[in-house]
Amino acid sequence: MSRLSLCGQTAEIDLVVFDKDGCLFESKAFWNGLAESRARRLAEETGPETALAWLSLVGVTAHTDAEGRICCTDCDPMGALAVAPPSEEILLCATVLLSRCGWRWPRCRETAERVFEEADARLDLDRCIRPRKGFPAVFERLAAAGIPFGIATSDDRGRALASVGRYFDPAGLAFLFTPEDVVRNKPDRETLDRIAARFGIADMRRILMVGDSYVDMLMARNAGAVGFGVPEYGYTREKMAPYASFLADSLDDLKIAE
Repeated sequence: MSRLSLCGQTAEIDLVVFDKDGCLFESKAFWNGLAESRARRLAEETGPETALAWLSLVGVTAHTDAEGRICCTDCDPMGALAVAPPSEEILLCATVLLSRCGWRWPRCRETAERVFEEADARLDLDRCIRPRKGFPAVFERLAAAGIPFGIATSDDRGRALASVGRYFDPAGLAFLFTPEDVVRNKPDRETLDRIAARFGIADMRRILMVGDSYVDMLMARNAGAVGFGVPEYGYTREKMAPYASFLADSLDDLKIAE
């Protein structure tokens, strides 16, 4: 049995699931960098007005600087760019192209897919990946105690591995689940059910879901798992409170029990 200390309370936990953005890494630095890269590439195809319209739709605050470059300054934690899987983001971008450019749908969809692929390849992770307090130390504690852990994220697999790999050997992850691995994304319980099945865990109360948003905590509640919230902001803490089993100040509140 694995005993963890969660905000000072002891719990029997067999496996830990972490969200990535906002949980392991500061969310807005990453979201703004990703949005800016995509918007600038979209502007090359369509002009800045269309790119700014897309940013507004997905919950990003942006402007053009004196040189005409798009600069992103804020992102709604519940906006599409923050919580939607890439496939849905591409559809939203294609819809903006359909409404503003007058293109046929196949061209809109193909353009959005290409813009995202090229922009994401350009993204400088060193500029926009900033670890939150307690990471990667929490991974190191769990690894030393022999408690399996991994990541369930709405991001794509390659970028998730590259981000984590800057601070922790991703070979130490027991699993990595992305939208490609499930039919129904968060907050549906499918991700946690698949993880439980893979590791032969029958009692969902022995799975700990660690995340920064109410979506993560609602997924844990839906699955019957334990929700450990590490909100970045006061308003997200309030949103998470009805669903989380624990609300922590940081990942440092997740420890190995004595």
